Amino acid sequence: MPGWTGFPAGRRRAAKLRRPVVVDNDVNCFALAEASAGAGRPYRHFLLAAVGTAIGGGIVIDRRLYRGLAGGAGEIGQLCMVPEGGPPCTEPLSGCLEAYAASSVMVARSGYDSIHALAAAYVSGEPVAAVEEAALWLGRGLAGVAHVLAPEAILIGGSAGLLGERYLAAVRTAFYGHTLPSFHAIPLVPTALGADSGLIGAGLLAGTSE
Repeated sequence: MPGWTGFPAGRRRAAKLRRPVVVDNDVNCFALAEASAGAGRPYRHFLLAAVGTAIGGGIVIDRRLYRGLAGGAGEIGQLCMVPEGGPPCTEPLSGCLEAYAASSVMVARSGYDSIHALAAAYVSGEPVAAVEEAALWLGRGLAGVAHVLAPEAILIGGSAGLLGERYLAAVRTAFYGHTLPSFHAIPLVPTALGADSGLIGAGLLAGTSE
């Protein structure tokens, strides 16, 4: 968000409340929840891709969140897919994965007025080119990440989860078509905890922080 870069929100709030305050990325909280009580439980190492208004990632290694420099790990939506002439994404970047594969992009390109309306049509079997194209882009992007991280699994959630198994199948086809054979053992699975996952993860984060 503009103006928040480098702002010590946690320390400021803690000082005002006189209580410990922990601040983290919403997708990190999502990943924490899935690791503890959701689809990530069977895996020591996984990537969670949250596909919604934008695209974010949560990386779990040895059952612990990997945050990277300044907590910036997992920004998979900013992967450069088209280096020249791509649509704008997070300023000053362009041609990013989320500009092609986010739920908001699918809705805008499909002509439906919401992801819920789009999902209802798509799940019922209607052909929606915008969804198929976005799934192709997402599969390609996740393939690139998989070649770097080699996760045991990739979890896919966010509002795109409303698109169901048909969407996941299209993402898998693109993913396996752009990965080495040794990576074909990586399952792409839906998240399990739904819309409350971020809240669950935030609670877990607060409960385990010193």
